[in-house]
Amino acid sequence: MASRIPVLLLLLTTILVGCGKPSREWKSLSDSQGKFTVEMPGTPEKESLDMPIKAGTMTFTGYAVHMPEKAKFFMVCYVDYPPGTSDGSVASAYDVMDKYVAGGARKKNLKLEKKSKISLGNHPGQEYLFDEPKYGDKSSWKVYLVGNRLYQLVASWSPKGEEPSADAERFFKSFQLAD
Repeated sequence: MASRIPVLLLLLTTILVGCGKPSREWKSLSDSQGKFTVEMPGTPEKESLDMPIKAGTMTFTGYAVHMPEKAKFFMVCYVDYPPGTSDGSVASAYDVMDKYVAGGARKKNLKLEKKSKISLGNHPGQEYLFDEPKYGDKSSWKVYLVGNRLYQLVASWSPKGEEPSADAERFFKSFQLAD
């Protein structure tokens, strides 16, 4: 099961990279099923992908805005792991996040530049900064494990375009869990 997750992450990311209409207007996105809200710099496109596993089916759901005129990309996605994937400890949560991210990074040939622990309220998270040597792009990923649900936020940019700092900061800070 774990080996399929990075492949689906790559597939979902590839599908979503071309989605979204460029826009400079920030939009609030609320997903009642995903139980989150976030602000995105444009109108996001939604994509869902089902993956059969031994315990049933896992569904990856994501929203993306691709801004080719600014060489930027923003994505938020989530997936529900089967019960028992994490034993509930912080160490187990970091292990789940690292495996998820490592598989996706390996498939996209990303080079990890920096990793740090973060949190979303009482929920553990990790922040990863990647370099994509093939194109020279950079991406920042924030990943959180909330119970059995993994959330991933991605802000990518080309150093040849505008730096994403203010946009990425707004995107990441706006992410909140909904009741």
